[in-house]
Amino acid sequence: MMTEIGLVSCVKTKRDESASPRYLYTSPYFEKMGAYAEQNHDEWSIHSAKRLTQS
Repeated sequence: MMTEIGLVSCVKTKRDESASPRYLYTSPYFEKMGAYAEQNHDEWSIHSAKRLTQS
């Protein structure tokens, strides 16, 4: 059996304190996307467009 994974985009608004990615983003839009993904997929992940660089 295959696992279906939903992707949710990150949003600009974040908590001021550290939190796991699922609880870091705070916008109503992100909450709706996460709720949809949780109800309709086996797992879900957050997709971030920010490019990370190493120094």
